[in-house]
Amino acid sequence: PDFRSALLRLVPRLLVDTEYRVRKAVAPVLKECCSRDGLSVFDSLSGVVLGDIRDKFRRTLEEKEEDPNLPPAPPSFLPDTEGWRSLETSMSALESMMQGCGAAFTPRIDRAMLDLLAECSRHTNRFVREYAYFALKNAFDVCSQDAFLESVAPLTVGLVQAGIRDNWSQVRYAASVAARAFVQKAGEHQDRFFPELLGNMCLNRHYVAEGVRLYSQDTWRLVCGPQGGARLLVAHFETVIDAYIAAAQAPNHAVREAACHCIAELGSRVAGSPTTPTVHREHFTHPRVQRLLQTLLASFQDESWPVRDVASTALGHFVTAFPVDCEDYRAQLTDLWFEQMADNIPSLRRNGAAALAMAVGTWTDQLWDDVTDRLAKTLPSVVDQPEKSEVFADYTPSGPFSVPRPKPASFEDKPDPEFMDQTMKSEVFADYTPSGPFSVPRPKPASFEVRLPNGLLMDQTMYSCGSVAPKTFKRRQRVKDSGCMNCATEQPKQLWESSEGMVHLLADLAILNEASQETAREARAIGLAGLLPALASAFGCSHYRHHHLLKQRVCERLPSLSTALCSQRLLPHLPALLKVVAECAAQDTHHALREGAKAVLIAWQRQLPSSDLEAACRTAGLDTKALLAA
Repeated sequence: PDFRSALLRLVPRLLVDTEYRVRKAVAPVLKECCSRDGLSVFDSLSGVVLGDIRDKFRRTLEEKEEDPNLPPAPPSFLPDTEGWRSLETSMSALESMMQGCGAAFTPRIDRAMLDLLAECSRHTNRFVREYAYFALKNAFDVCSQDAFLESVAPLTVGLVQAGIRDNWSQVRYAASVAARAFVQKAGEHQDRFFPELLGNMCLNRHYVAEGVRLYSQDTWRLVCGPQGGARLLVAHFETVIDAYIAAAQAPNHAVREAACHCIAELGSRVAGSPTTPTVHREHFTHPRVQRLLQTLLASFQDESWPVRDVASTALGHFVTAFPVDCEDYRAQLTDLWFEQMADNIPSLRRNGAAALAMAVGTWTDQLWDDVTDRLAKTLPSVVDQPEKSEVFADYTPSGPFSVPRPKPASFEDKPDPEFMDQTMKSEVFADYTPSGPFSVPRPKPASFEVRLPNGLLMDQTMYSCGSVAPKTFKRRQRVKDSGCMNCATEQPKQLWESSEGMVHLLADLAILNEASQETAREARAIGLAGLLPALASAFGCSHYRHHHLLKQRVCERLPSLSTALCSQRLLPHLPALLKVVAECAAQDTHHALREGAKAVLIAWQRQLPSSDLEAACRTAGLDTKALLAA
């Protein structure tokens, strides 16, 4: 006890020490002391800890005396993570004392304490917000259930709701921890708070940050139990839909993507289809479905490609689930899917074809002829591809935060408007003329205040990328040069990419038709088989730089396409396809293409009679034994 008393006497000084690691070490000491001596430790130091939090809640710049012999210093700029001194560590100390006191801390969770934590949860410093939500989690844990339901929960449910929507992943995770503690403490009364929490808790199951996503998935299983969460969603459907739509319009594109995932689940897993409805389908009224459809259509035209990707697939599920409600958007959706199948992103081309195939499976009579006509027209586009083809070289698919930089447009095709009004008296950096080794240019402005007039970038939210604007807004709605990546520029499509999208669509339509039980199945299969010569022609094109990418995609889809069309329809066109596959398997430049071509040969050996395969080899002028051995 004497040793602990001696340590506690040092706390007021060490809590505000200039060294961060010293201040950080105070928290575990306080936790241990509280666990041994209880509330007396908190009562003796609460004034110091809470007073420091209030004192440091707003930062002030340290003013220094200026030396008249030196030039004036440039204006100072502090990001929201600097200049708060001991605020963060004092929040950690408060949290640790709650943990140490345990259930005995309940009487100290009063209105003043909750108001302080509420103010901290809205602080501009994300680390302070993070500690505030961890402190709330501990307050929920130590509080008795009666006191929680009577006074704590009504005051904090809005704070938890705001935290699980925070733009910073660390804060969102801390709030997710607090949300789990909140609903567990509420127990049988948790339904009272689902209107505020349920939609966003469900949405975080798809959030991009892995820690938030996995923790939220575990929380969802704990809350829903073995019965699943669909019953809870439809019980609070209006507030859930409101939460999804608000998230789909968020400035953070990762949140918009998660919202599209959740809306897709409503169509694919909760509602069912007209022929196989679920028990929850009655809750999907026409106005609700229309709200969700409008949200997905807006997301389908989002600037962020992962949002477009998920929204496209979600719309495919919604067409299957609600064909009547989607009827008015059929032409618009078809055009958007064809546009997507010519996109620069490979996954968009493949998923767009799959979504359109789902729609064709629902609206077969209305769409089949139109879609196959456009397929036949676009599939051979690669024949006209210029030799200097392009891929999205500025985009490397490294995760859902990857936002591609626009392709460069040539000056001849699309002149930059900044050059259109250039006068003949152009200028260079006149303030710097290189006339010798001692030539030093005039310094660049040192801060935003010097560079930009009227405080243009003052008092704006700073995002995780470090910019003062979101990474992406909606396509065609974004302010010019906003954020750190401006992707609003529309660029011409590559013809080989359009052909690749049609390859995916051909394979998906063949698989769809094979599973169909309609009387027109045979005629449609014959029509698809009639597109194989165009496929072979596109497959054999090698005059452009990136031909190996299209060939690799064709090799990936040929086994399933061959199975769906069956051998008798494939055989007349097999020699032309086999010749290109053999060339791909024999080359050594592109290893992925070579392995894909070998996989096609193995699949054909299993699917086709050996006599038919040998005949096709002879027609194509290939050595059967050497080919099969390869």
